[in-house]
Amino acid sequence: MLLQAVEEGAPPAFRTWTISQATVVVGRSVLIEEEVDEQFCASRAIPIVRRQSGGRSVLVGRGTLQYSFALPYSLGEELATISGSKRFCNRLLIPALRHAARTGCVIDEDTSGDLVVGGRKIAGLALRRRRSAMLLHGTILVSADIALIASVLRHPKQEPAYREGRSHHAFIANVGDLDESMFRDSVAEQLSSLAAVLRCTQL
Repeated sequence: MLLQAVEEGAPPAFRTWTISQATVVVGRSVLIEEEVDEQFCASRAIPIVRRQSGGRSVLVGRGTLQYSFALPYSLGEELATISGSKRFCNRLLIPALRHAARTGCVIDEDTSGDLVVGGRKIAGLALRRRRSAMLLHGTILVSADIALIASVLRHPKQEPAYREGRSHHAFIANVGDLDESMFRDSVAEQLSSLAAVLRCTQL
């Protein structure tokens, strides 16, 4: 497990992956019936699984890119808090996405931690925190089926202020054509540089 390895002294890590099977992933405390249309999922053979981190429900599958950070708190003071952890990771994600997105879109960060383009959400995240390290992971909408997302996920009972009650169709968007290898390598390179600085300060 990535988080456990970092807790045991492995270097900070960043991973990306994709999945072809449409799958609903719900947060550890989510009531599935409140956030997911279970009958629709059953009719389309879409599995529903629960993760160990918090956050709301998400539909992953074709057109989405998943990522994970596993970071020791010693890497930066910001990692001591949830909001600081989001800012820390997004500072690595945003320039990498801007560089790798062939659409030239302007990517910003909402105070919730969401990544947005033109006021519409393109990525969300969730966290799991342990004594000496944390895991932050999320999903980026690259070319996702937004109509399917809207059919699977109910309107959440809790939402960030910038959503302003908008439906899934009006609230989420795809980042578009993305060089996923360039994105992954850019984030990993930034993280490696930060880890190198940390090692130097510990000598």
